[in-house]
Amino acid sequence: LINNAGLALGKEHFHLANNQDIETVINTNITSSFKVVRRCLEYMKKKQFGDIVNITSIASHESYEGGAVYAASKHALLSLGKALRQETYGENIRVINISPGMVETEFSEARFRGDKEKAKQVYEGFKPLTAYDIAYQIIHALSCPRHINIDEILVLATDQAGATKVKRK
Repeated sequence: LINNAGLALGKEHFHLANNQDIETVINTNITSSFKVVRRCLEYMKKKQFGDIVNITSIASHESYEGGAVYAASKHALLSLGKALRQETYGENIRVINISPGMVETEFSEARFRGDKEKAKQVYEGFKPLTAYDIAYQIIHALSCPRHINIDEILVLATDQAGATKVKRK
């Protein structure tokens, strides 16, 4: 299972966030992700074989201003992965968390409700990660021999040193 649900809406401070947006982010990033994992895990436990790859975020490790709901939701997924690792070890089920930094995808466009110009500004002045870079991390983790479980990969662009720390040229 590649569990790659991810949505952020807006960059308002938490007390100004729209309740519907909060609910949408939680339903996408937590509720849906948890349900999919649970369903797949039932099958994996019966077969005593499987891999769960959760795509979390740098935000699951480091919260930032204007990202409270997103960070909390990704932290929930990271915590789920860590708990599942405890619950499934010895059953030939690997649980892998991959926490990317800034990846240039349609993510920012969704966050800014289709404002392409605002989304483009997020990635200006530095070389962000790409979807290919994250796929490479997934393939790497999954191609390890079965006795190896890469518990977590935190991957950032060379010019990124934290959730909001980016060196722009």
